[in-house]
Amino acid sequence: MLVVLLVLVVGTIFLFFRNIYSYWKRKGFPYIKPSIPFGNIRETAMRKMSLGTCLHELYKKSTDPFVGIYLFFRPALLIRDANLAKYILTSDFEHFYDRGVHCDEENDPLSATMFALTGQSWKKMRSALSPTFTSGKLKNMFPTIMETGIELQKYVEPMAEAGKSIELFELSARYAVDIIGSVFFGISVDTIHNPENKFRQIGRIAQGENISVAIRSVGLLLVPKLLQIARVGILPSFVAKFVINLVKDTIEHREKNSVTRNDFMQLLLQLRNTGKVSANDETWETKIKDGEESKGRPLAKKLYPFPQVTSRLDVERENA
Repeated sequence: MLVVLLVLVVGTIFLFFRNIYSYWKRKGFPYIKPSIPFGNIRETAMRKMSLGTCLHELYKKSTDPFVGIYLFFRPALLIRDANLAKYILTSDFEHFYDRGVHCDEENDPLSATMFALTGQSWKKMRSALSPTFTSGKLKNMFPTIMETGIELQKYVEPMAEAGKSIELFELSARYAVDIIGSVFFGISVDTIHNPENKFRQIGRIAQGENISVAIRSVGLLLVPKLLQIARVGILPSFVAKFVINLVKDTIEHREKNSVTRNDFMQLLLQLRNTGKVSANDETWETKIKDGEESKGRPLAKKLYPFPQVTSRLDVERENA
């Protein structure tokens, strides 16, 4: 009896995986052979490679204009052809703006990012936020960014003169967090000089340097509907509470004291006062999470070899 039960369990699991990992084959699409149970992102699941790098490696494995892959149990289509990508992102975008990313506006408001929102919610948010990204308004933020750059220079110069080594990725992440704190929240966090600042600690957690967040992220890829039913957010509740309270306190302080700054928070306050954006509508956690990774990592690669180019870029930007 035990042997029969074991055979049934193994057989059921086998059929389950075969059904999942034959999706692209059944559709007649070219695909990259997956591995159980990671699909095509084993290196990312084992925390050996970022998802972006993993997708780039998958991109290089095929010559087709598009290729089927698997994110754990979820089939996904990797677009390789530039013209096809252009159509998807422009003329045919109305069919593709739902990205299949976890979003639970009611129970997990910090998941409602521009990248995750769908349908009318996405259209409404995009329409509200687009005016805040004009070249003129973004240029007004540069003095604030330059102030943070000066602090970075003050930190690096004595270490360079003393011949000390610097861990560039960590420093770049702190620099990115300082810019986010200043440009988006309108506060000085100075993680460049204080790496254990609360803001930086929250950033590390949001970036996945916490086993709980790592498990939640995997769960949202594997069983997103189950986590949504269980009302499990992508971040621990104390992180969400910290971010939401930070935004609300900043808004309250500015409105009570008539404080005005050339930053992103001020632009959103203008939208909020017109009834288009509320305190929870924009995911401020995303500014911390995505900012550290997407700005910190490329910056770490650029700081060392291109100081002269960076200085020239600042001059050209100022004269633009």
